[in-house]
Amino acid sequence: MGQPGTFTILRFGPHADLDVVHTEGLTSSLYIEDSDKVAVHRDAYQRISSAAEAVEASAELIRGFWSAFIADLETDVASPG
Repeated sequence: MGQPGTFTILRFGPHADLDVVHTEGLTSSLYIEDSDKVAVHRDAYQRISSAAEAVEASAELIRGFWSAFIADLETDVASPG
């Protein structure tokens, strides 16, 4: 499998054969129309979606990280260097 990165699957109605994948890098972007390559991205999306937490669980995880981050900032400000 190639390097991971962001991608968007552009769907045009119920016809999967019309799907196009858009990928974007720092200096270029690419539209992928090859059906086999589009299928690889569709499969990756399915795997990512099935591994993701539910919305509320994700939000709680982010709140926990944010709280820990703020606590560390407050500690650093209270006892500088």
